[in-house]
Amino acid sequence: KTIYRRVRCLQPGHCAKWKAGKLSIKQYWDLQPANIASDDVCTTYEEFVTKLRAQLEDSVSAHSVSDVRVGAFLSGGLDSSGIAAMLSRQSEQKLATFTLGFGETGFAEQDLARETAQFLGTDHHEFQLTGVEVANCLSDILARMDQPTGDGINTYFVSRLAAQAGIKVVLSGLGGDEIFGGYPSFRHVPRLMRYLPWWHRVPQALRHIIIARMRRKGEGRSLKLADFLDHARDLHEIASLQRMVFAEPSRMALLSPDARGLAERSGPFHPLTDDFATELQNTGVMRTVSAWEMRTYMTDVLLGDSDVFSMANSIELRTPFVDSPLVRWIWQQPEEFVYTPGRTKGALADAMADYLPASTRERPKVGFTLPFALWMRGPLRDFLETSFSKSSLDHCPWLDARAVRSLWDDYLQHNNARNWSRVWSLAMLISFANRHRSS
Repeated sequence: KTIYRRVRCLQPGHCAKWKAGKLSIKQYWDLQPANIASDDVCTTYEEFVTKLRAQLEDSVSAHSVSDVRVGAFLSGGLDSSGIAAMLSRQSEQKLATFTLGFGETGFAEQDLARETAQFLGTDHHEFQLTGVEVANCLSDILARMDQPTGDGINTYFVSRLAAQAGIKVVLSGLGGDEIFGGYPSFRHVPRLMRYLPWWHRVPQALRHIIIARMRRKGEGRSLKLADFLDHARDLHEIASLQRMVFAEPSRMALLSPDARGLAERSGPFHPLTDDFATELQNTGVMRTVSAWEMRTYMTDVLLGDSDVFSMANSIELRTPFVDSPLVRWIWQQPEEFVYTPGRTKGALADAMADYLPASTRERPKVGFTLPFALWMRGPLRDFLETSFSKSSLDHCPWLDARAVRSLWDDYLQHNNARNWSRVWSLAMLISFANRHRSS
């Protein structure tokens, strides 16, 4: 689905054909393993790491083919650092790398990126992004969107930085978390799967009491867990709820009565849950989580936003981790090799053994977050007040204006920094709906 009535989005791995007044859609790629030589299926972890390294190098080489200089986005994490390291070794000229920085305390990712850039000897570029700069560019950011999103602003600005340096093609580490198990979902979903059968043995009346108590706490993690316990019956339904922005009662409360009725009939799960469950039959738990992350968050958010906001700055963004031959090969290897127990992305770190310093390879994953919780009370507050104004909400009849305004007022009053992404996502949705309306 898209936000536009009667407009649908072609699914990944599908092609459409229009002939003689008829539309036909065909799936040409899925995650089911293809036949490969038996000697290409690794039997030891050491063999897997060696072959994984060769697969990664091949993917980076293929994605760096260009008649212009190629750069790399660098966050300081394992994924982007690994891509930059391989590209730097393969390139005949000095690699240009690009990083966003922030002046606010606790958002010092540029220090990690700078350390990696110095180790690799790249031509490193940094841009100190401020809330004022984001506020000044919001009208252009909204104009570039083809679908509303609360994400991708970092890509907009780091792509602009690359364009200003004269770079036209950039490689990104996007996809490493989805393929090698970098997200908390790779820990949380299997844990929930183990406890779900026991939970359903609890008497239904007692389950309702426990869920209601969890929801009264009103905290993000508690609300999310309540949704899992209230709705999920199997692995795919747990995975389907994993990336919900709002807890289900909160989502329903924000909708107008008519829209709420439609949402209740559709249910809380991803619309392709049954399709994914069929496609992923006989797939292990960790690999199923990986598939869900690739087919939902990576596809619906990360890849879409990266494409839109890089092209907004005339940058061609390439993602070597999201590579068909690489994913096909990994998908057929023993699951225990790909997802190293007790070590997040351990296999990827081992494959980068002499590419990167140990401090980078073993550094705990830190999610990339802009200082929105601070900016939303400062430079971005005028934008948010406009988004949640009566005038803006009048043009969003599918929302309950009172509930939306209450969410914003509650955020200002209680200073709940964890809730910023929900408030911001809602503001971007409202502003997208209003973007063509004359002031």
